[in-house]
Amino acid sequence: MLPLVLKLADDNVPNIRFNVAIALGEVIPLVDASVAVEKIKPVLETLSKDGDNDVRYFSSQALLQIPWTIFNFVCPNPH
Repeated sequence: MLPLVLKLADDNVPNIRFNVAIALGEVIPLVDASVAVEKIKPVLETLSKDGDNDVRYFSSQALLQIPWTIFNFVCPNPH
């Protein structure tokens, strides 16, 4: 599913792109930290510079999930 969502990030329709950003934000906590950093982060960084305000907003919000994913990967909850 992730490759399809990543491919849709290049869609011409802004509503598709901001839904991609929302979906990626939801997926980040579920994937390996390396996937989040190497595959998802670059797409979200590109979307965060999009010409559409909503796309920029939702991609910026999704990017906030990446530090938590990396932290949880490096320092898992001992309980």
